[in-house]
Amino acid sequence: SVMTLLLGRYTHTGGFFSDLPMVFFGITNRIFISNAIGTVSLFHIFPNPEPFRWGWTWLSDLQGFLPGPHVGFSAWLYRRLYGQVGTAAPMCFGEMYANFDLAGIFLGACAQGLILQGLPVWWCRRRVFHVEHLVLYAMQSMAFCRWAMGGLLGPIQYGLVALPLLYGTVRVGHHLVVVL
Repeated sequence: SVMTLLLGRYTHTGGFFSDLPMVFFGITNRIFISNAIGTVSLFHIFPNPEPFRWGWTWLSDLQGFLPGPHVGFSAWLYRRLYGQVGTAAPMCFGEMYANFDLAGIFLGACAQGLILQGLPVWWCRRRVFHVEHLVLYAMQSMAFCRWAMGGLLGPIQYGLVALPLLYGTVRVGHHLVVVL
C-alpha cells in the first residue's frame, strides 16, 4: 500500500501527515478486508456456478511469466466480484479450495505444516552455519507467510526473482569478506 501511494493510486494531498491516513487505510483494507473477502467469496463461487479448477489457478499464475496477455487468478476473481480491473488475492486455503475442494484444504494444510515444521528442524540439525543459509531460511519463511496471506502468485513473483539474486549476492559478499 505504500507502493500504491507512491505509484499514485491514492490521491496525494501534498502533506505527509495528510497522506499517512490514506496509506494506513490502504494497508488495513488490503490485509483485513480485501484478501478476506476474496477468500470467503471462493466458498460461494465454487463449485457452483464455477467448477473446481484442479490446479489451474496455480498454473495460470505461472503463465504470467510468459510473454503475451494474461489474466491471473486474483485479477479474474476481482473482476468476477466487482466487475472492475484490480486484484483480490485469496488466501492460500481459499485457493486450495478453489482448486481441490475441502480435500485440497486438508492436504494442503498438512503439506504446508510439514514444510514449515521441517524448516526449523533442518536448520537446528545443521553443523555448519553460513550467512546464506540464514537468508534462505528467512526468505522461505517469508514466502510461506506471503502465500498464506495472498495466494501463490506473490511468492512466485518475489521468490523466483529475488531469492536467487539475494542468495548469489550473499554468497559473493560472504566470499569477498573472507578474502579481504
